[in-house]
Amino acid sequence: MNQYFQKWVAGGLLFCNSLLWGTISMSTPVVAQERTSQEICMEAIGAAKTRILDGRTINLQARLLNLSDSRGYPGDRSQALSFTMARSSGVGATRDGLTVLASPVFMKSIATNVIEQCRSFSYVAFGGANSAWYIPFGLINGNVEEFQCIEEELLFREGGTLRSMPWGFYDCSI
Repeated sequence: MNQYFQKWVAGGLLFCNSLLWGTISMSTPVVAQERTSQEICMEAIGAAKTRILDGRTINLQARLLNLSDSRGYPGDRSQALSFTMARSSGVGATRDGLTVLASPVFMKSIATNVIEQCRSFSYVAFGGANSAWYIPFGLINGNVEEFQCIEEELLFREGGTLRSMPWGFYDCSI
C-alpha cells in the first residue's frame, strides 16, 4: 500500500476510535494548493468588482491597461486597472455610480487591495462611462495614494506636454 492510503486508513481508524471513546490523539495534515500570482490577482479584481456592485444598480467594466508609454511608474509594475461605471436599467443607477466616485476612502481601499495582490499593477482608476471624470490611485513611494489633479493647460504654460505628466498627477481639466 502506498503511504498516503495508509495514512488515510490510519486517520479514519483514529477518527472512528475517537467517536467511540471521545478522544482524538492525532490530526491528519491538510495539504494546501499553491495559488499562482495571476490567480491571486484575478481573485482580488473579482473581489473589487463584487464590492463595487454590492447594493448598487450599475454596469461595471474592468479594463486592464499597459502603462509602458507612461513615465515614472514604479519599477516593473507596468499594469493598470480601470473600473468604468455606466447606467443600468433601474432606479438610482446614476446615483449608485456616484456613490462610488464620491467616496475616496472606498476607492482607495479597493485600489490598495488590487495593487497589493497584483504585483505587476501600480495604478487603479475609477470613472464614469462616456465621461472625462475619473479618479486615479497609484503606488507612490510604496503607498497607494490618490493622484493629484493638475490642469493640462498649467503644464503647457510651464512648457510641458501631456506625455510629460509626472507620476502621481493626472489631468483633471474637464
